Amino acid sequence: MLTAGRIDLDLNRLLAGEIMATATQEALEVAGFLEGFDIPDAAEFGLWKDRQEGNYLPAIKVGLVQLIDRCRRTADARQIEHFADTMLALDDLSEEAVRAKMEARAFAGDRLTALRIFEEWKKKLSEAVGAQPTDLVEGMAIRLRRRGWERTNLTQIPTVPTDQWRGRTFVGRSREYRVLYEAWEETKRGRARHALVLGDSGIGKTTLVDRVTTAAGLEGAAISRAQCYDLEREIPYATLGNLVHGLLDRAGVSATPPEALAELARSVGEVRRRFPTIPPVEESQGETARVKLTEALYLMLVTIAEEHPVILVVDDLHLCDEASLSVLHLIMRRVLDQPIMLVLVARAGELPQSPQASRLKAGARSLSMKTIDLPPLSDEESSEVLAALLKGETTLHRTLIRAAGGYPMILELLVQDWEANGEESLALALNAMTADFGSSKEAAAVYRQVLERLIFALDHGTRNVLNVAAVLGPRLNNLSLYSIADLGPGQVMAALADLVRYRVLRDGGRGLEFINEFVRTAAYLEVPSTVRRALHAGIAEQLMIEEKRGIRFLGLEIAWHATRAGRAAELPAYLFRGATEAIAQGALDVAARALSTALTQLAPSDRTAATLLLTEVLQEQGRWTESATVLLNDSAAQASPLGTVFSILAEHRTLLPTGEQLGRDVRSLHAIVESATSVQVRLKAANAAAQLMGDVRDQSIARGLFAAVEAVDWSELTEDEESQLTLCRAQLLYYAGRQRTSSEVLTRLSASFHAKGVTNSSLVRVHAGLGAVRCYEGQYEAARAEYSAGYSIAVRIGNETQQAMLAAQLALCCLRLGDYNEQLEWSRKASATDHRFSRYQKLQAAYYQAFALAMRGDITGSLQTFTALDSRISSDSPAWLTQAWKLLGADILSLCGQQAAAISTARETLVLPHPILRAPSFAGVFARWLALVAERDGDFDTARPILDDLGRELQSFDAFDRVEITCARIIAAKANAEVGRLQDLLSGQLAELSPAVVTQLDRLGAFRVVGV
Repeated sequence: MLTAGRIDLDLNRLLAGEIMATATQEALEVAGFLEGFDIPDAAEFGLWKDRQEGNYLPAIKVGLVQLIDRCRRTADARQIEHFADTMLALDDLSEEAVRAKMEARAFAGDRLTALRIFEEWKKKLSEAVGAQPTDLVEGMAIRLRRRGWERTNLTQIPTVPTDQWRGRTFVGRSREYRVLYEAWEETKRGRARHALVLGDSGIGKTTLVDRVTTAAGLEGAAISRAQCYDLEREIPYATLGNLVHGLLDRAGVSATPPEALAELARSVGEVRRRFPTIPPVEESQGETARVKLTEALYLMLVTIAEEHPVILVVDDLHLCDEASLSVLHLIMRRVLDQPIMLVLVARAGELPQSPQASRLKAGARSLSMKTIDLPPLSDEESSEVLAALLKGETTLHRTLIRAAGGYPMILELLVQDWEANGEESLALALNAMTADFGSSKEAAAVYRQVLERLIFALDHGTRNVLNVAAVLGPRLNNLSLYSIADLGPGQVMAALADLVRYRVLRDGGRGLEFINEFVRTAAYLEVPSTVRRALHAGIAEQLMIEEKRGIRFLGLEIAWHATRAGRAAELPAYLFRGATEAIAQGALDVAARALSTALTQLAPSDRTAATLLLTEVLQEQGRWTESATVLLNDSAAQASPLGTVFSILAEHRTLLPTGEQLGRDVRSLHAIVESATSVQVRLKAANAAAQLMGDVRDQSIARGLFAAVEAVDWSELTEDEESQLTLCRAQLLYYAGRQRTSSEVLTRLSASFHAKGVTNSSLVRVHAGLGAVRCYEGQYEAARAEYSAGYSIAVRIGNETQQAMLAAQLALCCLRLGDYNEQLEWSRKASATDHRFSRYQKLQAAYYQAFALAMRGDITGSLQTFTALDSRISSDSPAWLTQAWKLLGADILSLCGQQAAAISTARETLVLPHPILRAPSFAGVFARWLALVAERDGDFDTARPILDDLGRELQSFDAFDRVEITCARIIAAKANAEVGRLQDLLSGQLAELSPAVVTQLDRLGAFRVVGV
């Protein structure tokens, strides 16, 4: 019996109110009591569950409200809708849930759905309990309903624009949003909190502020925005006039003292047109006029704030006229005890140009003003933004993300350029191996417009340095190269410092770099083509000299500069050398881009060699369809032995051939290993065959391939190729049943790769192989570490196929360790790219996802996942795959309480009375279902000899299969002495595995008569 407190229950945290995440634990997952978990034909259990849910419901609702509030403060609209739906499922009259649901729909730009939800709920609330919505929620509906043309009785209720958020994601700004939102909450309570939002052009300042003001507007804030412009900087009170104009239709403004309105009318003519009866005002000038205007604006703001909190937004503060800034400075000091908030938005690099704005920033603390600096988005956050803008191939996504440098606006402009011009879009064309650069005048105009906003204040000398830096790109820190344009070191260093100050360049840790490739492209466009050609020629000459001195990895840079300089004859040698260097360094995207854009510049013989190298790079990244297309476009490359190897791999990763085709292709690769004239082609054929063994699952074929590999004279291989050969041997050893030897080889190879700094798909395969061996040994935590390391490398090199494969293996490790939540996450990641999977990997991902859902009590979700893939397993699949899937499907049916269907599926799959194990990898599940079906049928005569044979080969199977085989033998055992011996064996086997394994096997019926 367990002692109280030995197990940490979610219910204990719920009742203690410990909902939020801390440094040591994640946020509590709050939902209905045992939601989704039911026991068929167990009425008493259902009644008990209902009583318990009633007891816990108040605490559950409190927890959901806390989670909703957290989402509201971090702008997590998707999660807030999830929690709102959960809460409505428990209490369909909950106002907090309806409010959250309306907010979520509003931030999705779906105003009509938000209103429909409100009206349906309001009607239900009235009919059920005769109640009405609170003013807050009713006011939200009114504001959503009013769009500027609808007739309403409350004409002074401000509109809240929400359509702007349709189809737009809000990513990576939760911390900054929370600071702003909490400042707004303080302001609502009558303690003004102001904010200064700083960031470069295109970083997302306006989007962040708009998001917060939308939320505040839904809650009743009166908002006025002023956009500052350079042309208005010399016009006194231009910004102030725009702010006042935005307040004239707000509730309460008519109660402003007439004298104050009259004073405002002197600077803002619209005030007198709106209030024609206000009295005339005495003339005043200078400081007196400014003080009177400040007092008048203060009175208007305070009057409006009696009805609604007020938010004033000044965008591009650095362009604001000084007169308006001085008034706003005084206003901020005077409203500290009023529900009035000022949000100022500026580009940090240009703020020093305005003395008054600089003083505002310096006095932020005394003004109760928070300064919020917006950094660029991370690659992961940029990827999420891009996924909403552009569907399709991931390599393009990575290229655009690198070019944008974490700037959301730049990312949107790059996508527009790509959609209009494709491969000729300027940001992609910049580093292409082509003599010409771009042809779209419309796109070029956009690039120049963005650049001009950054560099309008630069002097001529600094612009010259910028032009050269744009051509140099990653070499812009090499001061000696600027001498090509007759620029001295002192001049260059001063100019680079200015470019950093104006946020054109930034310190990237390894020297200066452009803030993003968009800005570099814009600067490159500004260089006249004849000047560019001369600069490229001079830089190419300098880099060639450096390479002769022994500087490595310059091949692709020299090839690019030579091409742009019009020296096409020098392209092939540097291109092939540079691409090979890039591949060795793991820069696969760079190599692929260089090769693909250079193909049209090459002679036929060089083009075939480049095609084969490009195909290899694409396959290294898991871009199988593209690799097949590249081969099809070059008949000479396709017909070569190496082309045959690549074609087989591409076909098996895209078309999922039949078992017969699989065998035929392995034999073709076997023949190339034995007969090809090039030892390098033999090696690639051997590696391809080793990779296909994961689908073949035949130890005799693996042993034959291993013998063929050992018979080849490999003395001509380079050091890197020898590493490839070692990896191939290790894989074949594993599939031949020699896992321990494979582990020793892989461990040595892993140490060698890491010592050399290798980062490529081969290292991923090494970690995957070590993970497989650790799983074989039952060391699932160690296996998880290996698979995690491999997954990280696969992400770095952009190989989605390997990412998906490793995600499935990580799901397996989490399953064996009992971490079902993480198992579900990994299995979903695997399934997200299953179009690149082999059929076995599809099976894995679906099984692990269904298993996790079943263990979490989501029976419906588990069965749906199983059924979805079951319909896609074709009749021409390899026999081992069909058998494995059907038996694993029986597992899912059993976990979901459908025992009769599970037994029926297993019996049909085993093909009694002549069952045959089709693949040793699935010996455990085969043995378990063979024993369970025999027990149900009361006939062990067929099962016992097969199970005894498996018992004699026990050490050839992995740790989990050994446990299942032993359990099956106990179920089928006749003599008590034999049962006792097997039970002792089982106890020792289970001691080496995690406790979760016992739970899982118990749920699957393996311990039916075992006595564990």
